[in-house]
Amino acid sequence: MKTVVIGVGNPSRRDHSVGLVVARLLRDHLPESGGVTIKEHWFGGFSLAEAMVGFDRAILVDATRTPDGKPGTLSKRSLAHLDGMQTIAADGEFELSLAMDSWREAGLRLPTSVEAWGIEARDTETHGQDLTAPVARGSIAAALAIFSELLAAEDAQVKQAA
Repeated sequence: MKTVVIGVGNPSRRDHSVGLVVARLLRDHLPESGGVTIKEHWFGGFSLAEAMVGFDRAILVDATRTPDGKPGTLSKRSLAHLDGMQTIAADGEFELSLAMDSWREAGLRLPTSVEAWGIEARDTETHGQDLTAPVARGSIAAALAIFSELLAAEDAQVKQAA
């Protein structure tokens, strides 16, 4: 199973870059494996769907903004359940789903499993490259959670092959 982890965000809008930070943390600490690819992406919609072509599973990581959300809080949802989350992927959720359907109709292979990991942001408007403290802590928690999930999936594949 080929998996892509895509950190989504804007690198110049403080907490908006948390998905990119998580992707870098995973890239720096994930053992080299033929089954997992780590990418950074700045856009949603058709561009994000294109980044998933050729993979069986996609994990999107992005900053979220929800009513009453506590900065740094981690959430995990399926692509179909992004409502209530304000992210690059969710803002274009219809667009992303439509884009994925369009690519499939064109004969391209897209993941059958897409999950979205969100880290609740505090500041996505201020220009800057540093995360706020609670979001920085959330990025580490997200990277650890995704890392653990990827290793568990790899272990299950090894056991299944044996």
